[in-house]
Amino acid sequence: MALIKDFFVYLKDLLQVILVWPFAAILTIFFLKESIQNFLNNIVKFKIWSNEFQLQGKEGSIISDVQTKAIESFAQDELKEEKSKANNQDLIDKLTRESIENEFRYLNILTVPRTKTILKWISWLWNMTKDAFMEHSHTLFWTEILRSELVAIHSILLGNWLISEQNNQLSITEKGKAFLSYIGM
Repeated sequence: MALIKDFFVYLKDLLQVILVWPFAAILTIFFLKESIQNFLNNIVKFKIWSNEFQLQGKEGSIISDVQTKAIESFAQDELKEEKSKANNQDLIDKLTRESIENEFRYLNILTVPRTKTILKWISWLWNMTKDAFMEHSHTLFWTEILRSELVAIHSILLGNWLISEQNNQLSITEKGKAFLSYIGM
C-alpha cells in the first residue's frame, strides 16, 4: 500500500513540475506584453543568410545601425559556417572518388585478364548459378580452365564485392559494373 501511495505522491509532484512552467511562461508574456510588442514593432528589416525580411511596423520606426550590424554579423557567421560545411562535403566527395579510383587501380592489377573476362560474362547474364559458373566458364576461353582457378576467380570477385551471391545465384554488383567501366570493358 505504501508503494502505491509513494507512486501517487511522485505523480503529483511530477505533474506540478510539468504544469508550472507553461503557467509561468503565460504570466511572463502577459506582464511583458507591451515590451514585447514595442520590441517587435521596432524591427523593420533584417537579413539572415541571403534572405532579407521586412516586417510592417509603426511608421518611422527603424532598427539602429548597431542592431543592423549585429544581425548582419550573425548572418555572415552563419554563411561562413555553411560554406565551411560545403567545403568539407567537397573534400569528402574528392577523397571518396580518389579512394574508389585507387581501389580500382589495385583491382586492375590484382585481376588477371581471365578474371576480368569472367566478370564481364557475369554482367551479361541475368540468372547464373554458382554451379553453372563452375561448369560453363571454360566455354569463354580456347583453353581448359582448372576448377581450382575458377574457385580462385570466384573468391576474388566475391571477396572484393564485384559480384554477389544470394541463394546460389551470382550477379554483378554496382561496384563490379563501375570497375568494368573503369577498365573499359
